Amino acid sequence: MWKWLTLGILLLVPGLARGGGVLPGEYHEHALAVLGPDTWAVAAGRTVQVWSLANLEEPMSVLSGPTGPIWSLAASPDGRYLAAGDQDAVVTVWDLETGEVLYSLRGHSFGIWALTFSPDGALLVSGAHDATIKLWDMATGMEVGILEGHESWIRCVSFSPDGELLASSSCDGTVRVWDPETLRQLVRIKAGADGIYSLSFSPDGRYLAWGNYEGEIKLYQVGSWEEVRVFGPGEHRSIYAICFSPDGEHLATGGFTRRLQIWRVADGELLSEYEGHTAQIWGVTYFPGGDWIVTTSKDGTCRVWELGE
Repeated sequence: MWKWLTLGILLLVPGLARGGGVLPGEYHEHALAVLGPDTWAVAAGRTVQVWSLANLEEPMSVLSGPTGPIWSLAASPDGRYLAAGDQDAVVTVWDLETGEVLYSLRGHSFGIWALTFSPDGALLVSGAHDATIKLWDMATGMEVGILEGHESWIRCVSFSPDGELLASSSCDGTVRVWDPETLRQLVRIKAGADGIYSLSFSPDGRYLAWGNYEGEIKLYQVGSWEEVRVFGPGEHRSIYAICFSPDGEHLATGGFTRRLQIWRVADGELLSEYEGHTAQIWGVTYFPGGDWIVTTSKDGTCRVWELGE
């Protein structure tokens, strides 16, 4: 038994859900961030809605400030700050304790699709359609570094758990690993024939996983950068979103299949898949406890899933 929730609607469904009531929305397919054990943020146009599992009738708060449609979101590890990247190439950072805009960061020349905070919250990293990655000091709001080398749009950025490595993916078909302190590129891996839309370090820092246009999930050993395993739906059923479970034993993915899929990291076996979205899934994130996942999709809805045994 498992259940899924759309904002404002609760359905209990045995087995694999097929359709059901869906609350139509204007939520961006990619702009999603978990803030805490039971709270998350999702973008709608030029605003961000903050939701809680305790009340699915209305958002806890609505944040405004960006002048362009929001394309990406990231929350600081302590849940105090929320960053939004928009179509106008501006990163807006809110202090969630006050609800006020802390910074409006400008420096990119095109829209911002990728955001992440460092594990200690000291840095914010943004990746844009201008093929550059910028590092921002959260204490001052100043740009403190730029990473160049990708030849197309930046799709995802992710820190290793210890903060010593920064991985990036792009529509140039490569995954690159950087030293965020020296700004040096350490590794360049040709990861697919087309865009690499998402990547994630495992919670223990041993692996880096990504999904590609071909429908492959690739697992690499951090340090040696050797390929450990390749699995996934294949057949060009692109993987657009990927996330490790908090214990590192599972990978949750979404993409062209329109299903939330759960894979076992140890052997690449597909353990379960949850159906309900009617278009490609672009956002997948675990809540800290590992029992819930939130997804966003091209269908405009945001769903929260309680995982079964």
